[in-house]
Amino acid sequence: MGFAAIITGTMGCGVSIIKERKLDVEECKEWMHILSIVENEMAFQKSTLPEICLRISKQSTINKKKRDFLKKVYIRMQEKTGESFGAVWKDEFIKHELGKDCKKEMEEEMMCLGEKMFFEDISMQQKVLHTTMQKIDYYMKKKQKENETENKVVLCMSVMSGLLITILLI
Repeated sequence: MGFAAIITGTMGCGVSIIKERKLDVEECKEWMHILSIVENEMAFQKSTLPEICLRISKQSTINKKKRDFLKKVYIRMQEKTGESFGAVWKDEFIKHELGKDCKKEMEEEMMCLGEKMFFEDISMQQKVLHTTMQKIDYYMKKKQKENETENKVVLCMSVMSGLLITILLI
């Protein structure tokens, strides 16, 4: 029974590491979802960026942290303090600690998105969104490929460490 408990425990550690690795991919998917909504809102509703942030903040499919972030961007833009959308976006991104949920490559891309989108021309904003979505998609696919091979190694190593511990205890 002790052998089974050790193997189960070490496998559980391996599975938890694998779940952590999947969080990066999930974070990318959520940002892709948000950006696709922004793009659709721009194309069909002809809404301003703060209004789009408010609409997205009301959707339950997005996690609470990002909804709060988007709502705060809208509120600060309505205060009309003279701050640019990019500055508000970046400041709130940092305040809501959204960067800690994603890797450095993604963090920089998403933090600076507000500044990149500050064009008056909607078609330019859509191009920036499209380019950002392509970068996120590339990062997400790269991460999924890395995870496939590394997850097998992690699971194998967790089982092997359980076997090693069991052998040392015998």
